[in-house]
Amino acid sequence: MDTGVLIIAWIVSGVIGLVLGAIVDKLGAGFFLGLLLGPIGWIIVFLLPRDTQTQVANAESTPASKPTSSRPERDLDSDAYKIWLGKQYNITKNDLFDKYECDEKLFATLDEALIYADEIEIRLELDQRERLAIANQQRIDAQKIADQQNREATFTFTTVDFIVIVLTVIVIGGVGAVILLNAPR
Repeated sequence: MDTGVLIIAWIVSGVIGLVLGAIVDKLGAGFFLGLLLGPIGWIIVFLLPRDTQTQVANAESTPASKPTSSRPERDLDSDAYKIWLGKQYNITKNDLFDKYECDEKLFATLDEALIYADEIEIRLELDQRERLAIANQQRIDAQKIADQQNREATFTFTTVDFIVIVLTVIVIGGVGAVILLNAPR
């Protein structure tokens, strides 16, 4: 057999491996396996594991409010909670207006200012619970996506894969037969 024909068949085999490697996102591996091993390399390309990139959403929630350091149990009858609210929300007596100040608002009594601060705390708790629920749902969704990608990453020999391999083998077999029939004897 002529060396030139052998080199051309070798390169064609590598190009076919490249095309088959493109199907499974393994261009380089497809080319070199096709180049070095021919039809056996093409089959190996289809048996290689597929690359999966899992993007996990960052579900860490950052507090958007004032820090809640060692907060006592939420109870407006508790002195500890009232003191904590006073410190946390900087509730002060405004001598100029003879009222209590909280969050740049004036209140006639200390109890009204504490109730206002407690309502802020309730909203913050609800917001935090909602953020945690969203973060948990994002983790669950990300895990489902990762599981789905892992299932897809395992090799499944589809009908299209089979047809591509069969057609490739037929074409190469036909090219090989033409080369052999035209080879000088």
